[in-house]
Amino acid sequence: MSDEFVFVPGRTILEGVDGGPAVVANHVVPLIDVMNFPGFLQLSPENMYVVANTPLNLQWLSYIAAAALASPSMAQIIGPLDEGWLAEQALMQARVRGELEQLIRQLLAGQP
Repeated sequence: MSDEFVFVPGRTILEGVDGGPAVVANHVVPLIDVMNFPGFLQLSPENMYVVANTPLNLQWLSYIAAAALASPSMAQIIGPLDEGWLAEQALMQARVRGELEQLIRQLLAGQP
């Protein structure tokens, strides 16, 4: 496949089929990981919703970049991702993990 779809920082995102940008809101920390954080399952349903949908755990990515992050086989199909960008993603994920765990603790403390 052509390298026109490989994510490179600073590149223009392709236009989507609807004429808007071809981006998706992507979870920094996958929801399956969030569900396994200590205390998450003790949250009320409302607080689970808050944690699962907090903007702190979302980032805009091109559809192709999001698919490549989610699937190693997709990453092989579209070609290599920028190593610096991948390192930044790993650092961001570690930071957001800590912030989500703190949010869970705070919400648990405020529950009846």
